[in-house]
Amino acid sequence: MQGIGTVYPARGVAVVRLMMAILLIVAGYQKLAGGIGATANFFATIDLPSSGVLALLGGSVLLLGSRARWLGMLYLVEFLVTAFSVKLPNAGWDASRIALMLLGGSVMLILAEAGAFSLDGWLARRTTEPRREPLRTRGVSRL
Repeated sequence: MQGIGTVYPARGVAVVRLMMAILLIVAGYQKLAGGIGATANFFATIDLPSSGVLALLGGSVLLLGSRARWLGMLYLVEFLVTAFSVKLPNAGWDASRIALMLLGGSVMLILAEAGAFSLDGWLARRTTEPRREPLRTRGVSRL
C-alpha cells in the first residue's frame, strides 16, 4: 500500500493489530489465571467453549504479525457470537462495545492482513527479493 502524503495505511493497520493483540493476550491471561475450572464453568453457563487459550495464543501470534488473515477469520466467528449472542442480549450496549470493536478489527485483518512491522510481511519480502548471484569470472583460472 502506498501512503497518502505522509500517511501510511499499513502502519495504521499495524497499530490496530497490536492493540487487538494486547487486548487478547490480557483477556486470555485473565481467563486462564482465574483457573481453567472457573473459565470452563462460566462458558458452560452460556453454552460456549472456553476462548482463553485462543485469546492468549492467538493474541501472541497476532502480536508478531503472523497468520493475521486466518486469525481474523477465527476472531470474526468468536466476536460475532460474543457480541450478538452473549454481550448484547445479557449486558447491553455498554458491555458489548469492546467485542464489537474487536469484531471490526477482525474484519480489518481479513481484508488488510497484518500491516507494517509484521512477521508475515518480513517473510514475504525476504522470499520475493531477487537473490544476488555471486560474481563469476569467465575464463579466469583460480590460483
